[in-house]
Amino acid sequence: FNSDDGAFLANSRQEYLARLSFEQQRNFIAHINYVKGIIDSAPRATIDSSEVAFLIVSESYAANLDPLFVAAVIKAESAFKHHARSPVGAVGLMQLMPSTGEFIARVQSIKWKGYSALTNPHYNIQLGISYLRYLRGKYKSERHILMAYNWGPGNVDRVIRTGSSRMPRETRNYLKKVLGYYSHWSADFKDRKSDFQFGVPKHFKERVVTEI
Repeated sequence: FNSDDGAFLANSRQEYLARLSFEQQRNFIAHINYVKGIIDSAPRATIDSSEVAFLIVSESYAANLDPLFVAAVIKAESAFKHHARSPVGAVGLMQLMPSTGEFIARVQSIKWKGYSALTNPHYNIQLGISYLRYLRGKYKSERHILMAYNWGPGNVDRVIRTGSSRMPRETRNYLKKVLGYYSHWSADFKDRKSDFQFGVPKHFKERVVTEI
């Protein structure tokens, strides 16, 4: 982040919180602290956990998505490394292909800033969450959303049309990983939400889950 990003986020946080009820603010802050704890526990994460937790939660709330679901996608995609690049050309925290980023920017009327901008955490999260919201409108089920995010909507359309259960091993493993993280974090957050309303507990540790 540069200094302009920091000023924008500080103002955005205050403006966003001002629009929420007291109870919504408590949930929002607890989610930010929980996601911050997840990021802080990720080995070699390359981002400011406080700022990125705020981005994940605020963009998720705006898109009516669970921020823990989004955090699970990011952990599986990049392990919170904002400069991550895949062999096939996916970029950034949410591992967006440039063609996908350009497509969702056009669909959602977001300015397309080009390939290099995908390493910017704010822009990458904005586009990635917008794409998840687009896929949710198309598929509804979490499994189909994640399959499409990893394997492509065309392949998921064919699976739905033919009733086939076949998919690449990479996609099966991806589903297992993301849904495993999400299931664990959701249950843990429900049980301990009040612990996160004033910060991240000193002994908070995120347990890596590989089983659904």
